[in-house]
Amino acid sequence: MIFHSPLTERRRFVATLLCALLLASLSFDARALASEERLARIRPAQFETEAIDIVVDGRLDEPVWATLPAHDEYLIIEPDTLDDPEYRTELRFAYTERGLYVGVMSFQPHDTLIARISQRDQRINRDDVSITIDPTGEGLYGYWFSVSLGGTLLDGTVVPERNFSNQWDGAWNGAQAIVDGGWSAEFFLPWAMMAMPEATGDQRTIAFYTSRRVAHLDKRYAMPALPRTQPQFMSVLRQADLANIEPKRQRTLYPFSAATFDAREGDLESRVGADVYVRPTLNTQVSATFNPDFGTVAQDDPVVNLSAFEVFFRERRPFFLEGQEVFVSSPRAAGNYQGGPPILLINTRRIGAPPPLPNDDRVTSFSQVDRQRLSDLFGAAKFTGQSGSVRYGVLTALERDTEVSGFDALGEQIDFQVKGRRFGAARAIREITEGSTYKALGGMVTGVGKPGDDGFVGAIDGHLLTGDGVWKLDGQAMWSNAGDKRGKGFIGDVVYTPRQGR
Repeated sequence: MIFHSPLTERRRFVATLLCALLLASLSFDARALASEERLARIRPAQFETEAIDIVVDGRLDEPVWATLPAHDEYLIIEPDTLDDPEYRTELRFAYTERGLYVGVMSFQPHDTLIARISQRDQRINRDDVSITIDPTGEGLYGYWFSVSLGGTLLDGTVVPERNFSNQWDGAWNGAQAIVDGGWSAEFFLPWAMMAMPEATGDQRTIAFYTSRRVAHLDKRYAMPALPRTQPQFMSVLRQADLANIEPKRQRTLYPFSAATFDAREGDLESRVGADVYVRPTLNTQVSATFNPDFGTVAQDDPVVNLSAFEVFFRERRPFFLEGQEVFVSSPRAAGNYQGGPPILLINTRRIGAPPPLPNDDRVTSFSQVDRQRLSDLFGAAKFTGQSGSVRYGVLTALERDTEVSGFDALGEQIDFQVKGRRFGAARAIREITEGSTYKALGGMVTGVGKPGDDGFVGAIDGHLLTGDGVWKLDGQAMWSNAGDKRGKGFIGDVVYTPRQGR
């Protein structure tokens, strides 16, 4: 006869639960290990520019696609089960000296496809495929590109370890099409669009990550499988070897002219200007804009702000978007933390903002038009580059003087000329990668010059990600000097991840 006491039953239950958790942990780790073993270094096919005949229309119907190996080692990362996906995805690569071609075939029943159109860089729930390219191959910085079912393109930059930003618009091409068995997408990513470090010899290593969203299942597949519940990303992307890639030195000129008629003042204003982009070496770029007109940029989304924080509007002007990733000095600067707007040392949307209104005792009010009139720029210049393990950037911009009108107590108009502001910023960061360990130390100085109220801010930032991904540390010490005001501050984040999902 066997007797069961409550204590014995409780112990048996606890032991069974511990065994189940242990088995689940082992099976989870086994799937992760299997994923790592399946992701060997690849060597995409290389073609002469004249020999490859791919029209980027979303259809993988050119003969060259059938000759390329298909990579289908996708696993489910949302939710982060790392299970095999319900639908097969095939990824193919080809490249020339001009750029990288990517073809993705997403198998899926047509009645489950979700296609939605939106403006560029707007994330909504729909089917999409994306690819992230790290041109350094060392996890220092990268660019991400996405094609959504419906035709919307999204892109941006990423810096260690997983700080994604859409504050960048690249000159690339992407398209999608619904085909037999599902839908497909094509990408063409020019090398000249990316900042690429000098290669040693004829060989170059890049790294990549690709994912696919299946909207009707509310799931995302990825290769390599890097869910957000584990901290490593840039340092563990899948590597690819390329040969004989030497992007040509780039010189680009965008001239423009514009005319504006002010019906209130009866004035007709015209201007002629140009944007200039020069890439003297693979890892440096000089950008300049003269007498710019930013009237062609996309309009900001309307926002009803009921919070205590000022609304943050992303930069949309191409000149300020180009090469901005070097000025991201903290994960909080990329807007990846909840609870408020990004914490930025440089917000380029301030450049060209409405001028500060004069402080004059005679004035009781200002024209509403002048309150919102944007400042015109004489010009701006930017220099970004990389030397060894050091990345750097310098930015300067000059505003024109602005005329504003105020009114005294009797309604008489008083005209003022507000002197244009001067902006400057300099940034340098030294980054070291040893295996999956990432260490970086950087500094930044920014300044704004305006009548009687010059301001300066300096900062030093440090970053560390341990090789096993358990510890992630980011910190930034700041100090400011604006007239007779002084300030000091510090932001820091410590993330402890004992294992994926915890």
